[in-house]
Amino acid sequence: MELSIRTRNVELTDALREKIERSMERALDAFRVHVPEAFVYLMDLNGPRGGVDKLAQITIRAPRIGDLAVRETGTTLQAALNRAVRRLKYRLAEALRAEETLSRESIRTADAA
Repeated sequence: MELSIRTRNVELTDALREKIERSMERALDAFRVHVPEAFVYLMDLNGPRGGVDKLAQITIRAPRIGDLAVRETGTTLQAALNRAVRRLKYRLAEALRAEETLSRESIRTADAA
């Protein structure tokens, strides 16, 4: 899986890059065949003012289902990233399950029911 990481108002340190890569690898390991590309955007929406202003957005490109994106906010980048990764994993599993169900149905099986 090719992973692209971009930030706005956030310093992308080596440690942060490694955390993102590990989180994405763990979450998408089972879906590695289906997800050739992933994009992670981390933003500090309010700058130094504080508050719930860290945003993590993850977009994946999956040939069978198209683009899938999730966006989460939190008080820390890690919290926002963790929530976004969990939601992405769930939504990807559901999308692949739905796509598989639709691809198994045909005109003949739909008429027989």
